[in-house]
Amino acid sequence: MRDANIPIFSDPYIIGKAMTNIAIGSILRSDNSRFFPGDVIHTELPFAQYASLTPQELQGAIKIDNPYDLDLDYFTGQPVRLAGPG
Repeated sequence: MRDANIPIFSDPYIIGKAMTNIAIGSILRSDNSRFFPGDVIHTELPFAQYASLTPQELQGAIKIDNPYDLDLDYFTGQPVRLAGPG
């Protein structure tokens, strides 16, 4: 594991805090004017069943427009499962 003081593309993991990754999530409730219940977003999310995010944490979130109801795997950046079987 690298020293937490060495800068890299992502923040170091913090002991006791949920790890995060780029993921797709569904909005259940929102006080943010950009997102509404039922919206699907692509952003950095914690590994958790449910999460409450601050406006700063949602700053880079992208709302997924999926009019053809494609499998959400196509929006993760790995539609051909380059990381292995799913």
